[in-house]
Amino acid sequence: FFFLMIRRPPRSTQSRSSAASDVYKRQDLGFGEDEILIREINPLFDELRYVSRNLKYWTVQTLDVPLHMMWLRSVIQYKPLGIVLIIGNPEEPISSLIQFAITAIAAGNKVILYPGFSAENTSKVLVQIVKQHCDSKYITIIDQPVDLEQVINPSIDFIVNASSQFTIIESVKKLAAQHRIQIHQMPRGLNIALIDDQADIEEAARYIIRTEVINAGQNDEAIDLVYVPSHKYDDFIISSKIQFFNSLGKEPVTENQISKLVSKKRIEKFMEMINSDHGGVIETKVRFNNATRRVEPVIIGNPKKDSVLLLNAFRGPILIVMSYDSRQDLIAELQADFSIKTFLYFSQNTQRTFEIVNKIHSNRILINGSGSAMFNPFVLQTNKQN
Repeated sequence: FFFLMIRRPPRSTQSRSSAASDVYKRQDLGFGEDEILIREINPLFDELRYVSRNLKYWTVQTLDVPLHMMWLRSVIQYKPLGIVLIIGNPEEPISSLIQFAITAIAAGNKVILYPGFSAENTSKVLVQIVKQHCDSKYITIIDQPVDLEQVINPSIDFIVNASSQFTIIESVKKLAAQHRIQIHQMPRGLNIALIDDQADIEEAARYIIRTEVINAGQNDEAIDLVYVPSHKYDDFIISSKIQFFNSLGKEPVTENQISKLVSKKRIEKFMEMINSDHGGVIETKVRFNNATRRVEPVIIGNPKKDSVLLLNAFRGPILIVMSYDSRQDLIAELQADFSIKTFLYFSQNTQRTFEIVNKIHSNRILINGSGSAMFNPFVLQTNKQN
């Protein structure tokens, strides 16, 4: 099935993807049609076309030979890793599994999919699609929640863990080490934004709030923590509220203009963190509908550094804003932090931009919203990638 998709994605493939996305949109997270296509479906077909164009360059790589051996041919022939286990993310239950599966199968591996079962309805549809339309010699899927100890065993040759849940990450690391299995863990940590005093506050607010609106902040780009100069704090809060209103309307919860949280447990976690002794100022109203799982994004300003908000980041509709006085002191503090997943820097000062790039330890640094992309371990990094 996937080999056919690599050559020419048939219309039936697109209809099945649409069926999965429709369940995902309506029953699990409440995505809008455009949002689900942009974030979950279109990247898969882009990946298929990319693999189709470049597969011949990855199968065998021809090398130059010395002049006295010009009648000979030197090649590098790549071998598959073997059996690859892909663990999905319930916040992106389609693309977190299938995007890696496409390139893993194209590279000759057998794939086992472990869905993010918190997105219950979407997982059921994916299980049905894989079992009905995929060759079990190449791809199988775990059809119900099982303990990872039953899945991770010595027969697994490679693990891709796309989950962002701390308990799953720790379990996978432990089991992989126990069985000596190589693992590719999608980066986990805080997404931090730093706005300096020479930044365009409105543009920064527009970018940051956009990440909080998409999928109710349950996405890889959502910002967890924003640092704003003390004298610009009020301007940023006002600009952020305006952006929320422009994106969601006056009554986003009652008018269903906002995405759902992935489960009722997430709403419980949301309320637990909001009601904790965080010592911050709740800058926006706390409005949610428990029945529909729709929650309006909340801005919390200057919580205590030892509060649960900062120690246990909630990837969802909570944006934490911290004010600072000394930019140099803050950079020195962030420079010692090796847990930053994505770092955004907003400034119109080129010299300061170069300084940040050289000092911050992060897998991904974006300047004024522009930066690098995700790395796929199954894609060879060659000059033939067009």
